[in-house]
Amino acid sequence: MTRNRHVRFWSRVRRGDLLGLDNNNTFWIPQIEGTKISVEIPGVLDEVISMIPYKNEHGQLERKFVCQTLNRGGFPAKDRSGRLDEIEDADLGKLLKKIKGGK
Repeated sequence: MTRNRHVRFWSRVRRGDLLGLDNNNTFWIPQIEGTKISVEIPGVLDEVISMIPYKNEHGQLERKFVCQTLNRGGFPAKDRSGRLDEIEDADLGKLLKKIKGGK
């Protein structure tokens, strides 16, 4: 096992609907070739992070990472490390350090 290697996949996301029904149960899925892979690839990865525009306490937009599966926007996210908060600063170096156990 090589823990000093990181593989990153970058993808746009598209809005999907639950079971093809028009019932406002929408969610975000990776925009990848093939219908099956876009739904199944998050199950293979250890971390799934979405970068979103986030309104801070002053009403200004800034970029943030969504890192938890259960999140307010329904964005694709997953943290198998158990070290990440729902919303993290959009700093990839800081995020990787936190995943590895650093502060």
